[in-house]
Amino acid sequence: MIDRHPESEIRTFEIVLSALEEISAGVAPVRPGLCAMTVPSRFYGGEVAAAGVVAEHLVSAGIWDCRIGIADGRFAAEHAARQAAPQDCCVIEPGGSAEFLRVLPVSALDDAELGTLLRRLGLRSLGDFAALGARDVLTRFGTKGAWLHRLASGLDHRPAVSRRPPLEIDQRVGLVGSR
Repeated sequence: MIDRHPESEIRTFEIVLSALEEISAGVAPVRPGLCAMTVPSRFYGGEVAAAGVVAEHLVSAGIWDCRIGIADGRFAAEHAARQAAPQDCCVIEPGGSAEFLRVLPVSALDDAELGTLLRRLGLRSLGDFAALGARDVLTRFGTKGAWLHRLASGLDHRPAVSRRPPLEIDQRVGLVGSR
């Protein structure tokens, strides 16, 4: 097993973020290896074409394994990207996130404690979890469970909040006198 080095992962991912910021102003890092972004897809001729431009730009920057997911929300887009082949995209049609997520296992929520509890209750998929009433989920699993229930239901409407690029550093030297 190889030990993780978060600082190294962040520095390495900075290359990806910088490359993406060359073609889109709305790049929001989620964690090393994953970011959300907004791309004016109509400018490129649609979402698939825009994803192709993004992948091509990353490959030209030396980043060979990029996977792109397009969906209504970040959670569904992340899982769509996981199903895409390298340098390819997986598009979930508008309004189709709940249907796409329905078949994923509860482990996709990335909450081991809740996942174990849901499996013990006989709920194996995100669709099983999403079928529960929102009020019942809030009462039984609290606010975190309610949030994960919204994600499982395809109701992730978090915007991609872009990072603030570092300020340019300028230095000017003026000549005091001339000889």
